[in-house]
Amino acid sequence: MVSPHEQVTVVWPGGVAGAGDGPAAGFPFQVGEVIDGRYRVRREIGRGGMGVVLEVERVDDGRVEALKWCRVGGAWLKRFAREVRLMERVRHRHVVPVLASNLEASPPYFVMPLAEGSLADALPGLAWRESEALGVFRQVCLGVRAIHESGIVHRDIKPANVLRLPGGRYAVSDLGVAKLASRDTTALTQTRAVVGTFGFLAPEQFLPAGSRRADVRTDIYQLGKVLYQLLTGRPPALVEPEALPKGLAHILLRATSVNPDDRYRDLGELLDALRYYQLARDPARNAREALESLVLEAETLLRRREFRSENVREILALLTPIGRLDSSAAVERFDRLPDGLLPVLAGEFAGEFLPVLRGYAVAVRARVSGFPFHYADQLARRMRLVFLATRHPAIKALALEATLIAAVGLNRYSAMHMFNRMLMAVTGIDVALPTAEMLRAHARTYAVLADGAPADRLHPAVAEVQRQLLATADSAAPV
Repeated sequence: MVSPHEQVTVVWPGGVAGAGDGPAAGFPFQVGEVIDGRYRVRREIGRGGMGVVLEVERVDDGRVEALKWCRVGGAWLKRFAREVRLMERVRHRHVVPVLASNLEASPPYFVMPLAEGSLADALPGLAWRESEALGVFRQVCLGVRAIHESGIVHRDIKPANVLRLPGGRYAVSDLGVAKLASRDTTALTQTRAVVGTFGFLAPEQFLPAGSRRADVRTDIYQLGKVLYQLLTGRPPALVEPEALPKGLAHILLRATSVNPDDRYRDLGELLDALRYYQLARDPARNAREALESLVLEAETLLRRREFRSENVREILALLTPIGRLDSSAAVERFDRLPDGLLPVLAGEFAGEFLPVLRGYAVAVRARVSGFPFHYADQLARRMRLVFLATRHPAIKALALEATLIAAVGLNRYSAMHMFNRMLMAVTGIDVALPTAEMLRAHARTYAVLADGAPADRLHPAVAEVQRQLLATADSAAPV
């Protein structure tokens, strides 16, 4: 059965307009009565701000459906008629369809499938069951995306406005306060009106003309509130992102950003973020495919000399387990990073990039003998991009370490020359100390090319390691 809808409140300047606004249409239908010669009333099952929902039986074939009729008059009749017209524009399995309507009847009505309940009823069973909750939320997002693609902004997304249809399918309903995305074709939403449900309203809906100017990002804010309630079972008026896993907390915070410009631009972006999160949580599930998709997006942005923080963080989330992969897979994943993205990772996301680069350096050391000779030149060039872009001492030292291992292991003089150029660029004690420690840890490898840089061009801490190695080599040389 259909659960009663939460009351939709429309606030006008100077008061609240609800069910009593305008001449009431009354309650004309009794159980057993036949409406319009087609629908026999079985019972009342729900009531909203301007409509009553009845369970009805089709006279011709006995099929049971839901009929919603407008119980108020005046301007509300126009709003009800617009709801029907907007619903008829959208054809999607996750949007409740209009099966029939008669806007000329008194009172006007439309017919929709009989639902088994609403998402509000299902909240207790979904809370803290992440996989199931995200599956339902994806259905809601697909429905809202179809509404947006039909040129409509919903403006009142909440669990009570999502119905559970037979078979467990969820569908978005109730376009009673929706508007056309490009323009409002009526004057039904006044300049200072606030439409929607308080706990789900986006900040801009409280501003003068905010509801009239609402766009798809307003719906995305409300979807963020729905996501929070689905995952936690808590009322969404006060959102506590720390209650969620880190990735979901990020998605929630972006969807519910106070500034609409900081939210996801459309439902495609939000759905992608959820998909990447789920893939990152289960690296064995198409992780390579997910990384490839993210890298392709990054390359597209880089061609415009842009990057998107969300895209970069999703890439890093997939690369973070690199230290647990076998060396071949770790190198393959790292090498898929575009050259142009490396300075962004090293410079703007140093803390998150550090474990990725450390895992790569370990993998290079493990399998350097299996690389083709030219790989050392490629690696040295890419590590120089990292070295020059970052201020993080550990990242600089790791870039030097990977270059040293590849250059000596593959006996590539051009890569050795690149290593020494980078080594001469080490300045500041904060970088010189971890670099010197790295060189001592790889003393036998560094000894092969230690004489390739003039001592007076090296930081004193680095020059001392070079001096000790060269002195050891001289003393061990045959007379």
